[in-house]
Amino acid sequence: MHHGAVGRASHPSHLPHPVAPRTSTRTLLALAGCMTNFFVYMIGVILVVAALAYGASLMHISTTWIAVGAVVILGLGIMGAIVKTRQKEPS
Repeated sequence: MHHGAVGRASHPSHLPHPVAPRTSTRTLLALAGCMTNFFVYMIGVILVVAALAYGASLMHISTTWIAVGAVVILGLGIMGAIVKTRQKEPS
């Protein structure tokens, strides 16, 4: 391996370079939109978790129970984000 390929797997020069499968622009834009919606949804979930955790701490609830509640709400948020932003399969 030469110095320019630090951190990357070297590719033998006698083999042809692998070609990435062609993806349509429409597919890429749909995927980008889906990922953007997912991240926006997750930012909302994180804000809700943070607000509820802060409120629970003001109510002097044990840190253990705050963490348990935060993990449960975060898990439900992830599942909801996946359901809301998944790609519909063409029929």
